[in-house]
Amino acid sequence: MPPITVNVDFVGLCLFVSDPATPKMDVLLLAPDLDPDAIPSGPGGLPCGCAKERHHPRIFYNSAYDVEGAPLLKGSFSSIALEDKVLDFTGFGGDLSHAIPAVPNLSQAVDRTVPKFRVSDAPLDLVTSRVSFASGTGAGVVAEHPWELGALGSDVAIAHKVRWTFTVPGPRLDWSLGGLNGRGGQPLTPLFPLNNTIDLRVVNVLREELFATDPTQQPPPPPDTVMAHFLILYAALADPPAALPLPKWKGQAGNGGAIGASYKCGTGFAVLQTP
Repeated sequence: MPPITVNVDFVGLCLFVSDPATPKMDVLLLAPDLDPDAIPSGPGGLPCGCAKERHHPRIFYNSAYDVEGAPLLKGSFSSIALEDKVLDFTGFGGDLSHAIPAVPNLSQAVDRTVPKFRVSDAPLDLVTSRVSFASGTGAGVVAEHPWELGALGSDVAIAHKVRWTFTVPGPRLDWSLGGLNGRGGQPLTPLFPLNNTIDLRVVNVLREELFATDPTQQPPPPPDTVMAHFLILYAALADPPAALPLPKWKGQAGNGGAIGASYKCGTGFAVLQTP
């Protein structure tokens, strides 16, 4: 039985947290509206109210995966709410890459790490959901640049969508949801691959941006537009500094450009605190 390749696309407000001491990558989906006091201020101490807008964590997949041997169903998707849930794939071990191209390293940008409790089952309300891996590789699928981001420079690529790929034994993917912050988990029906592949889409976006597939491209914003929702990612760090750099668009306005929420929300990368 050939292995199944699982592709998990992350879109929206997601923080990839690497534990350099172990083969593990945790992806935190953050909920600024549930813990608004944790959100730091914007540049110069200016409060960024839009950073506290509610984000909705969801997972989408083609409904054909629910039935063994079914053909791909065009336009038919299943959706699962991920509030207060953990999607744990750490039972599937193997090689894991800690580097993710086109995802800026906030630990380098502000010299801070993520406290261990943020990747536990009691991370407090700022973390609305977590997806965990013990194997696989990640890469920015849709990345826009140039962004200016503090010490990281003025030509930084920030991914709107990051794909994490790992493999599991066939003939199906058995999975379930655990609970966060004392909430219960949820059983899930197994998924059956098509052509030995399962594609999952995890989003954490505003309600109007809840799409099972990539929406129509947006035109690039005017120069110096700030990626305001990015501010929330810093709240997951330990003791974030008062001065926090926000991504500032250094490209040109025009046609085409990024997909979905990428000019409001971006992905970040940080390192877990060592003992």
